[in-house]
Amino acid sequence: MTANELILDLQRQGFVIAATPQGKLLVSPSSKLPAPIREELRQSKAEILALLNKRDEDEFIAKHVPPAVSEVFPWRGLLVKSDVLGMSVWIVRNRSDGADLSAETGDPALLLDDVLRLKGRSKEEVRSALLPLFIISQKH
Repeated sequence: MTANELILDLQRQGFVIAATPQGKLLVSPSSKLPAPIREELRQSKAEILALLNKRDEDEFIAKHVPPAVSEVFPWRGLLVKSDVLGMSVWIVRNRSDGADLSAETGDPALLLDDVLRLKGRSKEEVRSALLPLFIISQKH
């Protein structure tokens, strides 16, 4: 069974599956999870986490970029004024786009995965976790 099929199968059975910001899988109610399924989850954990994080990315983009705009202008990054960081920063899907946008504008970039992973943390925790992850182009 693929990771996506496993997620869908669990959801059809009434389980809720989610990724925590710390990179753990949560399945509830966990007490009703059969041992063979529990083992499949362990073996496919990395792939399942990637799929769940991709869904978070898609939801984030859908919330901030209208579908018509995404179709005409595939997004490379979103320039966000961050109160937590006290500056504007590009939110990007990959390092290459981050480096390009940083070179073009002089603003640093962060990977969307890194930002979403920090949901639920305090402003201070987010700031200290994100600052070392800046993508800054040396060209600018």
